[in-house]
Amino acid sequence: MIICDDPPFVFLSIPKNASRSVSAWLLETFRCSAIHETYEGAPQAFSGTWPHHMNIPAAAERFYRFAIVRDPVSRALSIWDHATQKHPGTYGIDAIWGPSFEGFARWLARGRELHPTSGETPWHVKQWEMFLPQADLLAGVHVDLLINIKSLPEGLVHLPFVAGVRSDLDRLGQGTHLEPRDVTPRAARFINEWAPFDQELLRLAAERNPKRTL
Repeated sequence: MIICDDPPFVFLSIPKNASRSVSAWLLETFRCSAIHETYEGAPQAFSGTWPHHMNIPAAAERFYRFAIVRDPVSRALSIWDHATQKHPGTYGIDAIWGPSFEGFARWLARGRELHPTSGETPWHVKQWEMFLPQADLLAGVHVDLLINIKSLPEGLVHLPFVAGVRSDLDRLGQGTHLEPRDVTPRAARFINEWAPFDQELLRLAAERNPKRTL
């Protein structure tokens, strides 16, 4: 999450939704702070923090809030690519779903089932937001604007504080974009079971101004 005092806004960062590039642009362009929070239940030896949380400080309660949303199948492909292709073995659970995206999608739909060897799922997999649907991350949070990742960077011009800002928005591309058309119908069904309300976020993004608590 990125919080800025002037102009007053909060960027609700959702993992695998261009959060890194948008956060970097915000930090460069405005006087912002990256707010992190350590997970409860993490091993004491673990000293890292994660930037993706929605606990907004009281001082920023009235700030303008926005988030980037993405087609759930496309996002799941990006998660799978990150967890199995770019960082194989990092999560210690790759053997659960095997080499295919369909296996990974089934794992998500079944509630991120237990590790086949140890019998338990590592704490960081149960709690890390990367494996959660977007609607779950934004549940109960008031959001002023949802921007579809496909509209970047042009979609950022709808933010009320961007007018007049001279900055290089063109570099805010999506990077390597894995197209949902490469996904089997069965895998797509698994993803829709995992994230049944994420399509509603895309509809709200098309309206450009949800003005509601999600």
